[in-house]
Amino acid sequence: MPRILYITHALPFPPNVGGNQRTAILQRALSKHGEMDLIVVCRYGPLPRELLEEGQRDHGVLEAVTLPWRGTLPPWNLVRRLAPRKVDRLAQAFGSQVMWYRPYPELSGVVEKALSAKHYDLIVSRHLYPAAMAGILQKPTGIPVIIDVDDVDHRVAEENGHPSVPWYKRMAFVRQAREIRHAALPLFPKASHLWVAASEDAEEFDPNRCSILPNIPYLKDEAPRVPCPPARDSVSILLVASMGYAPNSEGLEYLLKRVWPTIRKAVGNATLRIVGSGMGDERQARWSAIPGVTALGFAPDLREEYQRAAFCVVPVHRGGGTKIKAIECFTFGRTCVVTTHSYRGIGDVLKHRKSLWRGDTDDQFAEGCIHLLTHPDERDAMAETGRLLVEREFNFAKFQSVVDKTIEKVGLGAGK
Repeated sequence: MPRILYITHALPFPPNVGGNQRTAILQRALSKHGEMDLIVVCRYGPLPRELLEEGQRDHGVLEAVTLPWRGTLPPWNLVRRLAPRKVDRLAQAFGSQVMWYRPYPELSGVVEKALSAKHYDLIVSRHLYPAAMAGILQKPTGIPVIIDVDDVDHRVAEENGHPSVPWYKRMAFVRQAREIRHAALPLFPKASHLWVAASEDAEEFDPNRCSILPNIPYLKDEAPRVPCPPARDSVSILLVASMGYAPNSEGLEYLLKRVWPTIRKAVGNATLRIVGSGMGDERQARWSAIPGVTALGFAPDLREEYQRAAFCVVPVHRGGGTKIKAIECFTFGRTCVVTTHSYRGIGDVLKHRKSLWRGDTDDQFAEGCIHLLTHPDERDAMAETGRLLVEREFNFAKFQSVVDKTIEKVGLGAGK
């Protein structure tokens, strides 16, 4: 049976964040074509022992490789001992981005060891930088390589100039975008094929060597989720996001500062419930102190939160790929208000004021929230229209079809 080596920056479990969900869905689709081994690339610190053991036991993880903090590398390491946290932040902002696109000996050594121990018929990498740091693009192995780009590196960096981002970060991102574009663009053509999550990203690449592999809602099985019944009397807005991811927390901060006062002025009893991991006690308390806002943190039962909500918001202004929460809400029977950025990759299916509301400006975003709060018949109709479209267009069968066609194209068919 064919063997697939899957190099990923995100575990396929637990499925409570978008990155893990896509890794798990892709692993499910790839498993049709062969046995799989995973090498996990840890960019933000070592993998906890219990997660590594679970991955090795249940998910085919061979090894986890921790990448170095930039602050531990020259020249930052010369002064890091004086103020480790401050130096790490400075190195993250102003250090060279090229390191993420060069082979990293520890990771490339683990990959070489795996390739020498077993015969692999295909290598798949989640994102470009794990493949680049594994050295499989600069030093071809003769094995087809597919990269699930998802977030197009230089586009993510170039989109980081939104006002929701603190000014000092924007200054750093401008420089980083130039470096990343210069380092990343020559590497993409070295892959056998690329998957991107949005049609806007596909424009960057050769259409003969690139496919759109959309983000889809994570479901334990392939059956559609039973939607929540309408909550006609609700004036509660729901935001679900991992707050450990900077674009999510920055988008929320921007919403609370620039949009929420307008909504509360128009609908005095409107409430906003914020659900997601990674808040921290300080932010949770600060957000909950704002009139009408409740920051709950991680919620074990999302269905309960969707049930009480009138609709959802996705106030994200930067980041790559597509925003899965702008799709997932429909599976629970709720429509959403999205920013221009959060609309990318779904606009061909989910139309403004037909299934969701797109707010291109602060005023338009607030207008959408106020309109949906005060027009329950319209928001329920939008939710149902969107639910049917998501079931039809963003499902595992279509996801599997793209994976199957790509694997056949690069020369590995099921059962070979």
